[in-house]
Amino acid sequence: MLENETNIEPPTGGGGLSRRTVVGASLWSVPAILLTTSTPALAASNSRYRLSLVPMTTAVASGGTAVTGVLTTQAGAPAAGQPITLTLGTRSATGTTDGSGEVTETLDLGRPWATPGSATTVTALSHNLSESGSATVVGANMLVGSSNYTGQLGIGSSGNSQTELVQTSLKFSSPVVEISAAGTHALALLADGTVWSTGSNGDGSLGDGTFTNRFVWGIVPGLSDVISVTTTLGASHALTSNGDVWAWGDGMNAQLGQEDPSKWGSRWPTPQKVKSLPGATQLASTSLRAVFALMSDGTVKSWGAGAGFQRGDGDGNPRGSAATIAGLTDVVQLGSGFGGGGLALKSDGTVWAWGNNDKGQLCDGTTTARATPVQIPGLSGVTQISGGPGSDFGFGSGYAMKSDGTVWAWGENNLGQLGDGTKVDRNTPVQVLNISTATQITGSITSGFALLSDNRVAAWGETFLNGIGTTSTPGYVTPARPVAKIRASQHNKYGFHGLYLITGQAVLSVDVADATVTAGSASAVTAKASNSARVPVAGVALTLAATRGAAVGAASGSTDANGEFATTVTPDPWTMPGDSVRVTVADDASEASDSVTVLGANVIVAASNYFGILGVGTSGTTEWVPRQTSPVFPSPVVDLSSSGAWAIALLQDGTVWTTGGNFTGALGDGTFTNRYVWGIVPGLSDIVDVTTTLEGCVALTRSGDVYAWGGGLEGQLGQADSSKWSLNWPTPMKVDGISGVVKIASTVSRAVFALTADGHAWAWGTGGRTGDGTDVTRGTPRPIPGMSNVVQMASGMDGGLMLKGDGTVWAWGSNQNGQLCDGTTTFSNTPLQISALTNVKQLSGCNGDDWLSYNGMALKNDGTVWTWGSNLAGQLGDGTTNDRHYPGQVANLSGVKEIAGSIGAAYALLDDGRVAAWGKTGLDGIGYTTTPRFVTPGRPVTKIRASLHNWHTFRALYLITE
Repeated sequence: MLENETNIEPPTGGGGLSRRTVVGASLWSVPAILLTTSTPALAASNSRYRLSLVPMTTAVASGGTAVTGVLTTQAGAPAAGQPITLTLGTRSATGTTDGSGEVTETLDLGRPWATPGSATTVTALSHNLSESGSATVVGANMLVGSSNYTGQLGIGSSGNSQTELVQTSLKFSSPVVEISAAGTHALALLADGTVWSTGSNGDGSLGDGTFTNRFVWGIVPGLSDVISVTTTLGASHALTSNGDVWAWGDGMNAQLGQEDPSKWGSRWPTPQKVKSLPGATQLASTSLRAVFALMSDGTVKSWGAGAGFQRGDGDGNPRGSAATIAGLTDVVQLGSGFGGGGLALKSDGTVWAWGNNDKGQLCDGTTTARATPVQIPGLSGVTQISGGPGSDFGFGSGYAMKSDGTVWAWGENNLGQLGDGTKVDRNTPVQVLNISTATQITGSITSGFALLSDNRVAAWGETFLNGIGTTSTPGYVTPARPVAKIRASQHNKYGFHGLYLITGQAVLSVDVADATVTAGSASAVTAKASNSARVPVAGVALTLAATRGAAVGAASGSTDANGEFATTVTPDPWTMPGDSVRVTVADDASEASDSVTVLGANVIVAASNYFGILGVGTSGTTEWVPRQTSPVFPSPVVDLSSSGAWAIALLQDGTVWTTGGNFTGALGDGTFTNRYVWGIVPGLSDIVDVTTTLEGCVALTRSGDVYAWGGGLEGQLGQADSSKWSLNWPTPMKVDGISGVVKIASTVSRAVFALTADGHAWAWGTGGRTGDGTDVTRGTPRPIPGMSNVVQMASGMDGGLMLKGDGTVWAWGSNQNGQLCDGTTTFSNTPLQISALTNVKQLSGCNGDDWLSYNGMALKNDGTVWTWGSNLAGQLGDGTTNDRHYPGQVANLSGVKEIAGSIGAAYALLDDGRVAAWGKTGLDGIGYTTTPRFVTPGRPVTKIRASLHNWHTFRALYLITE
């Protein structure tokens, strides 16, 4: 800290949050977007820095994902040694930028059950800048169990039984919607129409162009828009939406659908288009090497192996071409895995079968194979069917679920796979014991499974599941996730089972209690969890986080009996007004968020507050220590003017806000009641500049119109009718007689200046101060003779102070302190050049501790400050209290970027962020001084403003921050 420097961390104000509910993605809802993370060209920026995120396409649902933020200066140089907080979902970490301006953190999204393909938020936060984007989640919505001897469960291992249900490998970029497993390999169909595979690959059945086994899921290249998949012994098959059939793997017995018999002995490790079946809706297969296609008209086509009449077309020989199965119509579903034959469900709820009958599975009273379909007697009201391979290639069992939730089974029963409490084969359907609420079924190799309405899974036969094992009556397991579909291995390849549960997710929502959130104040947040039917779910573990540095009260917990979890969110006190804070709730599967607008204040205030001009909610005090003004603004403050008894703030959204004394109606709210916090001036919009007069306020619109309100004395409100000058006007009125205005300013008394687009200055109000060569007071705007090519007009003198484009400075009006620098103290009603001033880039007027003392300030291009005129309070900064009739340099001051004169005081903003103050500063640690002393605000300051009208000497300082 430098000598005479005071470090100031402003205290913060207080304040109140949004009711918008954003619901987590419903089952299989997959965002089309892959990446919205901003590139550096779209980075967030302020006056010092630019913040960006390095583009990333995916984030793993659980495990490490690298996130990189980049901070540069506005000139593009790396900003080393600066903090960046990176957030992925609800997980955050803070690091320090390296020499390249980068921070990389490996973050765990921590949501292993996030829907694959859903979007998660990625955020970087630094120096009150926030840059956000999205990344696609890579995950897995599937539980697996049972046998894993060839890696067919896709969990990264092989040669073992998986007796507990576990999540499969996190590899999918879209949700799994269907599974088919052959016993040694498995296929997964994703919602995006791609196909993935895992397991044994000796026949090329994984379709990845190799014959190498793989124990995690990988995409099958070259396939898209797939709607159905099935597996046969050593082979795989896929159906696209346009009816094309693709196949790969072992071509034995024409199972790949190739019509040339010379190709049946080949292995094809990549998908081959083998036929076109427009109108096909589903593929299915036997436990051997025959394939079926269900057509949209309810007929069925078949191809492949013919042994045991498994194709159902009356022919026992292999055939590569597709032929319709005669007599089979009105079919709505095909069941795979029915041993050496086929299984079909018709629209009338009846079940039909054909092929091998060694275990009486055709229920016709014989063990004779049937070349064409026959009806399974005793079954009606069936809504779903499935086959189950037996202990040998030709054996099989059948399963049917009825509309009443019961499950029926028939065929081979050597391991209790019919679930009737025996191990006796059945040639008529029998009811599976103790099941009455089934919603889905699947048969597997010597086992059966059913999904119940309470999300339990019933299993019987040779299950390979811990706690159930091999049983002839159903045992039960409760999955850790909601189950949407249940599938199992349906081909007897060495007896390798596999159970696959395609999962859903809870529906999350989050509500912030109020319509807006106030920076620095807590507001209630309620997170909710429900199932897909919107029934509340208790006991769901949730985590919450918020962007832009907002603090969450209780950041984790579980839902109560109403499916709710209550907490709070408190935005950082210095959140930029109008910014949004996003509150995110997540469980281990999904997330939801609610974005709300922050009311805040990017203004530090200090010094006199006797009429509440600082907007901190009180009056009659001096705020010696700079503090944040009341956080009520919906948009950032971009400029400010103060008369000493009230203040006016211009917001980025073009609205105008006021605070302080209102005895002349200067607050513009239609009343004459003082107000000590900021409030909007009704009826004004698209404002680009503001100024105050001794009793009023003036505002300029983007279209060049001027509005005024408050005290009308001496025509300061721009009213041509002098009979109205004695009135107070508490609401804005348009000033007539002038248009095309681009800037406005005022004297400390009652004259107003307007700069038009052609560079000419106009004036109205108190006589002599308007610079028109007369002492006539008037309410009609007139151009000031000789004041063309004007680039800046300064407020705060008892007359005019203006800068021309050629760098010359001109002044007029009162001169009792020599402030016109003409060597006299004579009043001038015409502009005079202050010849000693050159290379000036900014001007400011100042007034003293009494009504009749004034001085000027000038900031030169070299960063030095020059002052002249009254020096009663040391406001010239030259170490004395002597008036000076010519410009002199302020001592010990350089590197200045902006100046602001006030009542008996002066202030300057330095390039290094410090604020210099001299005169009667009203600041703790500085007080009254004739040479500059320094403070370091706790926030980066972009503009410095101060009271410019001597109303009872109520000086005030305003620092607009970023």
